[in-house]
Amino acid sequence: MQRIIHIPILRQIDDIIETIKEARLSDKPIQFIVTKDIQIIDDMVSNPRLVSQVDRFIPKPPLGQKLTGSSSALQYSLGFQSNPTDAGWQLGSEISVPKPTLFVLNLFNTENNSADYQSLFSELKKFVLVYSGAVRSQILNSKTHLPEEQFPAILKSSIIVLCSQVPELPSGIVLYSKIIRVKTPNGENFRYLIRQLIKAYDGVDVQAQGQKYEEYQREMERHLRGLSQTKIEQIFAIIKNRLQKVYFDDYGSEDQSHRKEVKEIIQREKQSFIESSDLLKLVDCDNAPQPAGLNNLVKWLLNNKKKITCYNEEHQLRAASMPKGILMSGIPGSGKSMTARYVANLLDLPLLKLDFGDLLDKWQGNSEHRMQAALDAAIEMAPCVLWVDEIEKAFSGANSNNEAPSKRMISKFLTWMQDKEREEASCFVFATANSIIGMPPELFRSGRFDAKFYTFLPSYADCVEIFKQTLTYQNAAFTKLNPDKELFNVEELVNEFQRMLVSDVVLRDKVPNISKETKPDAKIYTKETSANRFFTGSDITTLIEVSKDLCYLEHPHPEITRKDNKGVSHTYVYDTAAYKIALRKALDQIKTYGETNLRDCAETFSQICYTNFMPAAKPILHTDSTCYDELRFKQGAADITQRENRVYDMGEYVKELEQGNEYDKQMYYLIRNSINNNIREFKIRRERR
Repeated sequence: MQRIIHIPILRQIDDIIETIKEARLSDKPIQFIVTKDIQIIDDMVSNPRLVSQVDRFIPKPPLGQKLTGSSSALQYSLGFQSNPTDAGWQLGSEISVPKPTLFVLNLFNTENNSADYQSLFSELKKFVLVYSGAVRSQILNSKTHLPEEQFPAILKSSIIVLCSQVPELPSGIVLYSKIIRVKTPNGENFRYLIRQLIKAYDGVDVQAQGQKYEEYQREMERHLRGLSQTKIEQIFAIIKNRLQKVYFDDYGSEDQSHRKEVKEIIQREKQSFIESSDLLKLVDCDNAPQPAGLNNLVKWLLNNKKKITCYNEEHQLRAASMPKGILMSGIPGSGKSMTARYVANLLDLPLLKLDFGDLLDKWQGNSEHRMQAALDAAIEMAPCVLWVDEIEKAFSGANSNNEAPSKRMISKFLTWMQDKEREEASCFVFATANSIIGMPPELFRSGRFDAKFYTFLPSYADCVEIFKQTLTYQNAAFTKLNPDKELFNVEELVNEFQRMLVSDVVLRDKVPNISKETKPDAKIYTKETSANRFFTGSDITTLIEVSKDLCYLEHPHPEITRKDNKGVSHTYVYDTAAYKIALRKALDQIKTYGETNLRDCAETFSQICYTNFMPAAKPILHTDSTCYDELRFKQGAADITQRENRVYDMGEYVKELEQGNEYDKQMYYLIRNSINNNIREFKIRRERR
C-alpha cells in the first residue's frame, strides 16, 4: 500500500515567509495564515529562513517544552501576563521566554461565538497589550537617533495563527494583525507539484516527454485546479494504489481508458468532499433529458461548451474570459430546475446546489462565514456548475434596513463572482429566480453573468413537445424493466392533447379576434380573465400523473394489445381510449398556473422587458420596444384602444399570430390586456426594488 508523498513547494513557502517578514517590519506581530493545509505550516515553520533568529514555542505541559523537528501546529492557552518583564515573555507564574519566540497556534473554529474564538482572542489581546507597551517603552538614542529597545525579546516575537477561514478580528487586534491567504497550487507551482509527484511515484522525468505530457498536464490541471495541496497529494496516492502508476501517455490515443479511470477517481474524491459538508449538495444529473422547447438556451450552451469546460486552453489560444454563468428567470414550473440538471449533464460537470436558506445562522457573522466556506468549497470542486436555486429569496431583503446579514451575504456572493476569475477556477454559476421583483439592480448589470434568459408559459408547440417528451421518457423507463409492455400509445395521445389545447375545455373564455378593418370595442380589447387553462411544464406533468391514476381506478387491469400501422403488435398498460377520457377528467381536478396566476405572469413579463433578458424558447410575447413601451401610455387617457395610449400591442407580429393557433393567440391577448390594465401597479412594484 503506497503512502502519501508530500512535496514541499519551495517557491510558495518563500512567498509566505517574505510576507510574514514584511508584516513584522510594519509592526504587525500577529499573522493569520488562511489555509486548510496544516502541512504547509509545518514546511514554513521548519524553514531556517523563518526561524533562524527565533525559537518555536508552544506552551503545552510541561510548560517551556521546545518543539523539535516537524510537528503539527497546536492550539493552547498562552497564559500571557499583562506586563512585560526584563526576562522577556512571562508565561503563567513560573516560565519566562528570554529570547525572541515564534508562537504557532491553530484557530479551528472562526465563528466569533465559538469557545475557540473567544479563548484565542482573549490571549491575543494580552499579547497586544504587552507588545504595544514594549513599543511605547523605546527610547530614542540622542547620538544615533535610533530607538533603543527595552524589551527586544518581545518586539522580535510574533504569533502565527493557522485558520481555515478569515476570522472577524476585534478592533484591538486588527491594527497588529496581517491576513495572509495561502493560494491553492496554480501556475508554475501546480506544474512543479505534478512533476515532482510523478517523479516520486513513477520515477519518470516528464519534462522529456514532450507533447504527450503537455496533454496530460492540461487534463490534470483542469480537474485538480482549486484543490488544496494535501487533497491533490491524497488523490495521487489513490491513483497509484488503484492503477499502479500515476502518469499515463494514452491521452493522445483513441481509447484513453486510463484517462477515464483517472477522471472517475478525481470526481469520486470531490464528491466525497462535498458529501461531508452541509453547505452544498451534490445533485445527481446523469442522463438528465433536454428540457422541451428551450432551444435558444440549448444553442447558447452548445456554442459556449468548450469555453466553459476547457477554459485554460481557450484562454491561452484566444485570451478567452473566464465563464461566469447564466441567470434564468421565469414563472414557477417552467423547467428551470430541470434545466440546471441538463446543463451539468451537457457540460459533463458535477452539479452543486447552493441554498441560501441553509447558510443562515442565528449568530451574528456566522451566516457570512458559512457563505464563504460554501464558495470556497465550490472553488475546490471546479470545474463544476454551481446551481443557486430561487436566488430571489436570499436577495429580496437587500433593500430592507433590518436585513444586515442578507446584505453582507449578497455582497460576499457578488464579490466572489468577480474574484473567482482571479482564482482561475471555472465555477459556472447557474442561478434561477421565479421573480426578479425586489432583487438588487447590481445583479443585472452587464458583465455579472454571461447571459440572462427568461422562461415563460410555453407556447402551443412547446406544450405538445413537453407532453410528448414526458410520455416517451416514461415509456422508455417502463419498457426497460418490462420489455414486452409499454405504458402509452404516445402518438395517439399526443394527437388528443393537441386537439384538447385549442378546444373549449382549455380555452373557456376567448377574446374575439381583432381585425384591422374594424375598430375594437374597449371592453373586448381590455378583457382580462383567468378562465383559460394555460399550462406550464409542471402542469402538464401533473396532468399526466392524475390521468394515470384516474385511468387505473376505472380500469385496474386495462392491458390491451393493438397493432400499429405497420402491423406490429404493442401491449399498452393504459388503454388509449380510456386514457383520453381520463385526460379531460383530470383537467377538471387540477388548476393550471394560467388560471391561478395570470396576473403574476403578466407582471413577471413586464419586469423582464426592462432587464435585457433573452427568451430561452421561441417567444409568443416579444420584449423589444416596438411592442412594449410605457412612454406611449398617457396618464388618464380615456380610450385605451387607441394605439398611442396602449402600453402593449401586437405591432409587427400581428400577421404571425393571426396565422398561428388559437392557444397562442389567446395567451397573447390576455397577457397583453393584463399588462395594460395593471401597468400602474406593476410599475410601482418595479420601482420599489
